[in-house]
Amino acid sequence: MITQLADDFRFLGPPMDLCTLTVRVTDLADRFGFALIHWDDDGLGRAASFFVKLESGRAVLLTEHAHLIERQRAKGPLVEVDARDVADIGVTPLVDEVLNGFQLSREDVDWIAPVDEAYVRDWVRQWADYLARRDRSADGDSSK
Repeated sequence: MITQLADDFRFLGPPMDLCTLTVRVTDLADRFGFALIHWDDDGLGRAASFFVKLESGRAVLLTEHAHLIERQRAKGPLVEVDARDVADIGVTPLVDEVLNGFQLSREDVDWIAPVDEAYVRDWVRQWADYLARRDRSADGDSSK
């Protein structure tokens, strides 16, 4: 079972594009009783999104821009995830988890991120190292 997360939820790690769906974000929100966040995205126009917690506890963000639907032939929302989840389990299992959560099939996917998973693991490690250095610096500990 999937549940909606608060509008102000943020990933603990860096966000990463996972895939795009062919089912519109409003249809998914209606199907599961989720409230959409509507806003104007600078340079991209109207957007609608929501955060969801999958059964595993992993979070995903679905975002759909009207401009991309109307002018760029997008079929549905972009699915973003915490890059740490891609580093942990990989792209394909994470896409499958999203599809299972939303009761969708592979036919409902328009694009899947072509990700080098070793690169993602390295990227996440560098990101964590940066945060650790930043936190030590903020604490006044420049020796570490």
